[in-house]
Amino acid sequence: MNRIKEIIKCYNENAIVRRVNVVLVYIFLFNVIFFPNDTFNIKIISLFLLLVLNFWSTPLKNKIDYLVFFFGLIVPTFTIVLSIIITKSFINNIKLGYPAVILLLYLVVKKFNINFEKVFFIMLEILAYIEVIVFILHISGVLCMGTNPMVLWYSKTNNALYGEGKYATFGSLFYIKSACLLFIYEAYCIEKRKYFSLVITCIALFATGTRANVFLMLALLYICCIIVQKNNKIRVCIILSSLVAIIVGLFGAGLYRYILAIFEKKSFDDAVRSGHLNSLIKYWKSDIVRFIIGSGYESEFYSIGVNAMVRDIELSYFNLLRQVGIIPFMAMMGMYALPIVYVAKNKIKSKKIVCITMGYIMYLILGAVDPFLYNSTAVTLVLYMYYICFDTHYIENLENKL
Repeated sequence: MNRIKEIIKCYNENAIVRRVNVVLVYIFLFNVIFFPNDTFNIKIISLFLLLVLNFWSTPLKNKIDYLVFFFGLIVPTFTIVLSIIITKSFINNIKLGYPAVILLLYLVVKKFNINFEKVFFIMLEILAYIEVIVFILHISGVLCMGTNPMVLWYSKTNNALYGEGKYATFGSLFYIKSACLLFIYEAYCIEKRKYFSLVITCIALFATGTRANVFLMLALLYICCIIVQKNNKIRVCIILSSLVAIIVGLFGAGLYRYILAIFEKKSFDDAVRSGHLNSLIKYWKSDIVRFIIGSGYESEFYSIGVNAMVRDIELSYFNLLRQVGIIPFMAMMGMYALPIVYVAKNKIKSKKIVCITMGYIMYLILGAVDPFLYNSTAVTLVLYMYYICFDTHYIENLENKL
């Protein structure tokens, strides 16, 4: 037994082993952000290699480690196995059910003291620039989205959505499916007073072309500005000026008509969501067992929202509940909620963590209307939140800077 412990210790302290793990984590992160649909299968390969290299050599040392093990292995394994039994489909259920396993990388990041945040934010800033450049090229007429080869490739490979004309909320949209992570970078830029990067990030979220992203971006900007402001008088001024802006907006005919037009463009989407929800309620009423044990990741149901059989819908919380059943769903909600509960319960003094947590909440709110709750992008964000809340190396470095 002592011999095994010695081998594990030597393995974990080996410099080459650490470098390999660092490179694999960064490769994984790169593909999560820039190729969210895993076009080249590098994301799943790098994740698999990281798990193989570390599963046998990473002891669970505290309560958080055990919770990560539970959320990242026990829960997804249970839901995948149950989904396979119910739907008789093997590969697709694994593909749809594996994202929670990504949380296990928290143990790897912590063990090798990997600077996850630095590279994460560098990549998010590059992502913001990509969104902004495509947007500027389009509105300036230099290169329209319909003829932009990068936009067309991203759309063809299902890594992004794009559109232009009257059906796009703001006239055009280019939505790389990981762009919703920019809420986190927006919060970080506000706290660090990186104003140029903040402007780029806000334009990028606007360029995604969805009203939810824009409204949540503005809400986050407002909340974080109040959080980071030390002067109470300035806080009051921010609140009063925002109230004045709202009143002017409501009674300003031009702005009112513009906002109304935005909602009219999206009214069809709202009708579809309403149809999905009504169909789900009817689906559960017809067989309560489906509500308890789920229908499987690969399962479909008939929705009057589109008058067809569907598997993935924009109501992410309800769809996940439909797929996994009430008990696993509650466990998954615990996985998402743990960082928020920790920050609230411990009254964290770091304004950086508080602002980023607000960005995280905005992402979770977005999950109510967009299909981004349970995928590799979402769980990578959860991984980052666990890293800044529970990684002792990160917390020690942060406390030294306070």
